[in-house]
Amino acid sequence: MRTQRPRTSAFAASRGTLLLAFLIIFSLLVVGCGNDSADISDQPMPDWVEEVDPPPGSVSFVPDHVIVHHNVTGPDEEVRLLIDGVDVTTYATFDAAKLSYEPEFGPIELTPGVHTATVQLTSLPVDGVDYAVVDSWTWEFTVD
Repeated sequence: MRTQRPRTSAFAASRGTLLLAFLIIFSLLVVGCGNDSADISDQPMPDWVEEVDPPPGSVSFVPDHVIVHHNVTGPDEEVRLLIDGVDVTTYATFDAAKLSYEPEFGPIELTPGVHTATVQLTSLPVDGVDYAVVDSWTWEFTVD
């Protein structure tokens, strides 16, 4: 008597292949979209940025501002600040070499969690509309 092996349907085989492909793609996406905070904190502060507050990697309990001390004095250059991807420059106050953003006067609140700040060195618009980003630097800080 001959025993028959159970047949594997083409559907079951293709379903297994699809599941394997999904798992591989998902794994690649997780690795590729992982937390880049190590990359951000490894970036050296550019020469035109002298100090930032809160400092990179810091944990603050009640931050009431984000401050960038800089040495940009060129007539055709400007410093801009983005917090969590939102340009808050128009809500900031400027002194000679300092840009200060207070969340109570702007669109971004510094709620508990990790925040990303980016300071940009830009050239003033030639056409009166667009500015060009010459250099930028990003750091993270945590509100506890």
